[in-house]
Amino acid sequence: MIKYAFIKVGTGETDYSRLVFFNRVKFQVGPDLYSFQDWENGILRGNRKAPYAMSLQFSNKAKKRDPRLDYVVKNVDARIHFALNCGAESCPPVSYYTARNLHRELHLAAAAFCEDEGNLYIDEDKREVRLSKIFLWYKQDFVENNKQYSERLMKYTMSLKKQQLQKVCDSAQRELKHVKVGSLPYNWSTEAESIATFDLNKHKLQERVGPLQALSQKKRNSVSHPHSSSEEGKTELSASSISSAKLAEVPPSG
Repeated sequence: MIKYAFIKVGTGETDYSRLVFFNRVKFQVGPDLYSFQDWENGILRGNRKAPYAMSLQFSNKAKKRDPRLDYVVKNVDARIHFALNCGAESCPPVSYYTARNLHRELHLAAAAFCEDEGNLYIDEDKREVRLSKIFLWYKQDFVENNKQYSERLMKYTMSLKKQQLQKVCDSAQRELKHVKVGSLPYNWSTEAESIATFDLNKHKLQERVGPLQALSQKKRNSVSHPHSSSEEGKTELSASSISSAKLAEVPPSG
């Protein structure tokens, strides 16, 4: 989906253009529209706040209940962050996942992600672990506080890296100190650099880049958008229309 969107509307080169891209470029599934933020923070993360957001991805208030809440994942597995790819170089690689072997496949994805020094770097001398920003952006999914990162990472690491992490933990424990937690740079460049740049002026309005399931003719003529702001009222969509959308207060995420 992300590559298809890149081809249709281009790639973001600035933090703000990426923010707009991930929130306003939407795919149609049945009667509903989903942005990349909706898929990640609304559906897969069980309707949690996106990084730095002030509110939940989908409204759960009685009078403004988002119908897409019916499809959210109930038990969130933090390992989804090792499988989701937003097109950036620092994202996990694109892989194929199956319902039958999902647990094992996510386990392997987590291990592969953490083996990369660009995602998890262990400094034994400083008793410090430096993490991909994915761990910090979605801290809520992984740990309650920084002290728990080491324990969590032990579940994802293998062989030599697990041994390094254990040494750091043991050293910190002997001196009654905690393992330090730092962050690593995040590379937003993509393999699609030759594709046109996402044009903010051209895409001021919400862009629906492609239906995944056809609507009935009745729903095509008028579908209420669940993210319409209270000031704007309900936004009407048709098969060929592009509607305005409320821009969520979140940065682009992986």
